[in-house]
Amino acid sequence: MSPLPRSLNRFLKPLGIINMPDTFTHAILGLTASILLNRDPSTYIIAVLLSELPDIDAFTPQHRAACHSLLVVSPLTLVLLLSFNYTGLNSTTSAVLALLPLLHVVMDFTCGGLPVRLLWPLSNKGVQLADKIDIIAERLLSISPYGYYKEVIRANLVLFICILALLTLTLLPSL
Repeated sequence: MSPLPRSLNRFLKPLGIINMPDTFTHAILGLTASILLNRDPSTYIIAVLLSELPDIDAFTPQHRAACHSLLVVSPLTLVLLLSFNYTGLNSTTSAVLALLPLLHVVMDFTCGGLPVRLLWPLSNKGVQLADKIDIIAERLLSISPYGYYKEVIRANLVLFICILALLTLTLLPSL
């Protein structure tokens, strides 16, 4: 069962467009990154924009292709890292900010919704690992006394893992 209204769920489910990370979820990742870094208002804005960047193509037929391809996002991550380092940001801040578009892609191909074409333009094959994450979500649900939607557990689990990765990255220099 999906947390979406029934009428909307009936329309979207056959298309495979339910329970994907939304703009708000990606923004939470950017806000979390900026809080972990330095709480500077300019960092908030940059982090949220970078965490949303791959969805710039959201209303095009190529959504989850070019802007979600590892062949595009990986070089972008490197360019961002070098650019931020060049501007004088410390290496941890540079790394965290540069990784946000890549973490967006990870969230999209593990949380559900449209498959992500990770190797576009070399391949149009989409990848969606939500069913693999559901194995963990179902186990968590089986031990919980509360009724939750599997899709919500999946999205929260992936967001939690991404936040842990950012937290680890920000703590590494001090270890």
